Amino acid sequence: KDPISLQLQSDVVYHLQCKNCSDTYIGKTIRQTIRRFKEHGAPTNITSSHLPTSPLPPFTITNNNNNIFIQNTALKNKLLDIINDPEIIHFDTHDLGIKINSISPTTKSSETNPPPPIPKLYFNQKLKTIVAKHQNENHHTIDWTKWKRLFTDSNRYRLLLKEALAIKHLNPKLNRNVRSVPLLIYPEGVPKKEGGKHKEKTKNLP
Repeated sequence: KDPISLQLQSDVVYHLQCKNCSDTYIGKTIRQTIRRFKEHGAPTNITSSHLPTSPLPPFTITNNNNNIFIQNTALKNKLLDIINDPEIIHFDTHDLGIKINSISPTTKSSETNPPPPIPKLYFNQKLKTIVAKHQNENHHTIDWTKWKRLFTDSNRYRLLLKEALAIKHLNPKLNRNVRSVPLLIYPEGVPKKEGGKHKEKTKNLP
C-alpha cells in the first residue's frame, strides 16, 4: 500500500511561517491539509508538487499509551528543533528518545534577497482566517513549501490538546487563542454524582 502523501493527510497539527516576516501560526485540521491551506490563502493553483512529500523518517514509539502530557521543556525543545531544522519536513513528537540536531540560526534570506512582489491574484479577500488576513493586510505570503507537521492524532479531542500545547509553548504571533480547549484539573479526581448532583470534592481547598 502506497503511503499517503503529506499534503493529503488529515488529523494534523501544523506550523506555518511567513516568508516576509518572523510571524508564525500553529493550527490543526481534521481534513486534508491542502484543503485547509487553501482556506488560509494558499494559491488556488497549488498542487502536490508545491508541498513537501518526503516519507516519515523511521522511528520507534516507546510508549503506546499516546500520552501527550510530557515534560514541558522536553516538548518545547522538540518542537523548536523540528521548526528550526530545514532538513526535517515533518516529525511525530511522541518519541522523545529520537535526537534531532537543531541548526544554528542563519541570516534570513529575505534580508539579502528580498522576495519578489506577491501576485494579488493569490489573495482572496473573502477568506477570513487569521493567516489569510495577515497576507491580505500586509501583502505578505506564507511559505507553503516549508510547513511543518508537529502532531497527528485521529482522536479529535487529543488533536485539540496537542494544538493547544504547541501554541502554549511556542507562542506563535498569529494565533489569537492560547488554548483551543480548556484544560480542566481536579486535584482529587473527577467529582462524583450523588442524587443527581455533582459533589464538589475540592470545596474546602484553600
